[in-house]
Amino acid sequence: MPAGAVNLQPVLVDAGIVGGLLLLMAVFAVTIAVRGMPERMDRSRSEAHPVIGVFLIEYWMWLISPVEKAMLALKLSPSAVTLQSLLLHLAGGACIALGHFTTGGWLFLLGATFDILDGRIARLTGRITTAGAFLDSVLDRYGEMATLMGFGFYYFAVYPLGLVFAALAALGAIMVSYTRSRAESLGADAKGGFMQRPERAFFIGIVTSGDCFVTNFVERGTDTPVHWPVVAVLAFVAVTANVTAIQRIFVTLARIGEKQKRDDAKG
Repeated sequence: MPAGAVNLQPVLVDAGIVGGLLLLMAVFAVTIAVRGMPERMDRSRSEAHPVIGVFLIEYWMWLISPVEKAMLALKLSPSAVTLQSLLLHLAGGACIALGHFTTGGWLFLLGATFDILDGRIARLTGRITTAGAFLDSVLDRYGEMATLMGFGFYYFAVYPLGLVFAALAALGAIMVSYTRSRAESLGADAKGGFMQRPERAFFIGIVTSGDCFVTNFVERGTDTPVHWPVVAVLAFVAVTANVTAIQRIFVTLARIGEKQKRDDAKG
């Protein structure tokens, strides 16, 4: 390919995928206009993520429902689906590390989708267990870190500030999860916040999978492009995830203080 030429192949492939998803979204919109909004995802859980919105969450649940039915027919265990989610994340992280951002972004979104499905399979088959929930939570962290490590590996030599953003995004992701689990162990509720795990998957996955629409034109002919849209989203997630973690710290401290006051009053 001549120097400076635009590689249209990934752009056309991505455009086909995005176009197909938008077409299906239009079909879903017509469906809910006629039949009303379904409730495949428990409404309290979907409303806990206002950044994404109930419409997009229910659209994605509708879109993956055939995969869910296939998994149920195959009698896959929730843990097997969790493992598949991890493998998709690992593959996505490897692709990103090698500079294949668009492929890595789609694999990341698929991994996040399988993370939804493992919980769905567990609930629908009555196989919710403490061990399964623990395994799911642990492997989720490994999967997300694999993706962020992929960004870090790529940016280590290409754009060091991108490595810093990826590291800070990873720190924020870990602390958002840790503050919630630690708060719950102390009898406090520290859920919520702007940048929870679904939001991180949404923003990073969407921008990374669609990165070729910008990079293939802005940085055409560059052997090691910076992928500026991805740098921007990593910076955004790095800031907002850590802000969410800090908010949870203050919320937890406040609720522990309130609980202590109630206990003292009773005493």
